This record gives sequence, C-alpha cells and structure tokens, in this order.
Amino acid sequence: MTYAKRLLSLLLALLMLFSLAACNKSDEEEDDSKKEYLEETEIDKLFKDPEEYEGKYVRLTGRVSGDMQEEDNVLAFTVYHDFENEKQEFVVHTAYNKTIYSDGDFVVIEGKIGGLFESENSKGEVLSCLLIEDAKVTVTTYMDIVNPTIMEISSEDYYYKKKNFLVRIDKIQYAETETRIYVTITNLTSYTITYDPSSIYLLVQEVVEEETTTGTGSSTRTTTQKTEEVRVEQVSDTTSSENGGYGTLKGSLEENEDTTGILVFPAMDTDKTFTVVLEGITSSGRYSYPTYEIEIDRS
Repeated sequence: MTYAKRLLSLLLALLMLFSLAACNKSDEEEDDSKKEYLEETEIDKLFKDPEEYEGKYVRLTGRVSGDMQEEDNVLAFTVYHDFENEKQEFVVHTAYNKTIYSDGDFVVIEGKIGGLFESENSKGEVLSCLLIEDAKVTVTTYMDIVNPTIMEISSEDYYYKKKNFLVRIDKIQYAETETRIYVTITNLTSYTITYDPSSIYLLVQEVVEEETTTGTGSSTRTTTQKTEEVRVEQVSDTTSSENGGYGTLKGSLEENEDTTGILVFPAMDTDKTFTVVLEGITSSGRYSYPTYEIEIDRS
C-alpha cells in the first residue's frame, strides 16, 4: 500500500478540522501585500520542518496522488512535490467549487502553510505531512513544471514534400534541458509508406576555430573560423516523453493517413541553425524517396 493511500484517514480527519476552522474564519481576506512567501531555496527545509514555517505562504508544484475527499464545501487531496521519486508529499485544503482534480494531474498549489498535520490510521501508525490551507489550485502540465519552454519558433516554410509524402515541422520549443520538435507527417499517396521515427536526427551548424601557421623562421599564426555540421541524435532517455505524455510518430502510414508527434533532442542554443533529417523512407508502391532535409535557419 502506498503512503498516499495510507493518508486516507488523515484526509478524513483533516476535513473535520477544516469544517471547524471555517466557522471561526474572518470574513476579511488577508491582505496579499502582508503575505510572506517562501523562497525557492527554502522548499526542502519546509518539508523537513513544516512547523517552522507555519503561517507563511508558499507556491508548490506537483502531481495529484489518490482520490479527492469533499465535505462541507472543502476539498482535500494529496500531492507529491517530488513526483518522479514519490517524495515530499503534502495535503492540500481548498474551497470546493465543483472542480475535481484527478489522480495524476499536474498542479500548481499556492496557499498558507498549516504546519504539520498528524493522524493515526487503523493500524495505530502515526502519519504526518505538510499541510497547505486555503489553497489556490491550477492544473498545469509536466512540461510546464519540469521543462518549461524558454523560446518557441515556427514557420510555414519548415516543410519538405516529395511525391505526395509531406513532412512538416509545426513548431520548435527550446527548454533548459531539452529541445522539442513538433512534427506532422502525411501520406497523400495510395500506398503504404514506412520509416523509422527514432532515426530522425539533426545536423547542427557549429562554429569551430582553426589555427594555421605560415612562413618560416618567425612564423605567423592565424586563427580562422569555419562552420561544421555536427550530427545530433534524439535523446535515449524516455522519462520526459513518458511523464509528459508527448505524442509519438507512427512509423507506418496507410493511404491518406497522417501522424503527429514530438521529437526530443538535447538542449540547444536558440541561435544555432540546424537541419532536420529523415532517411530510409520506403513505399509499397513504385516510388523511391530521397533523404528529407528541412533547414531551420536561425542566422
């Protein structure tokens, strides 16, 4: 049984506490300017000692774990802040407004630190975790939490079409830890076309310096710059794609079928020109296809 499920009794007790607290709550909301928010550097300390920060405010991201509990217009649920390792769990208390958050939803939580809440389960075990009260809840995505977009570019010119087989780059997103290329591939022929989506790679233009020596005796050294194309493969770690629910391309397309997916490459400077390359396209018909190259000019 997961720790999240063992917190069920905690949530039920928590709702009773919320109901009592609601009776004594002032009609006047606390002035936002008087709210003291934690810095990002204090988050780890918060989970180790919630009572030290009780009464202050915090903004946390995470993934919903388990079911919702609703009573007297109060909604309570648990969230993993470190969801990839299922650690740093906390309980959220928010006003019920008919919005139901589902297990696995990625959320942004902003609210008041209620300290440490403890409850005893049916086995006599004492369960404790951080409590966030009066929370504002915003549903977001894995991408926005873990790999937010720094820059996004797109162009109607980012495509290649030959013999009714079309490859289009819909957009490119640059993030701190990865580069995401959104691709749509369309088969407008009357045959089946196959290719390997994982074989799509980039040729990135890199500027390198060369040092040459001229003359004899008191020789002269000259440094020049030239551009080389460096092949860059897709990342092999699929954690980002799986957790983010990134779409994947189909490798076999029937007549008049298309497919859309996200190709993930290592992080890249936004000013580098590169070419998206697709090789090995085969058709059940009489056509043979060349290598597809789509240049993304960032000069």
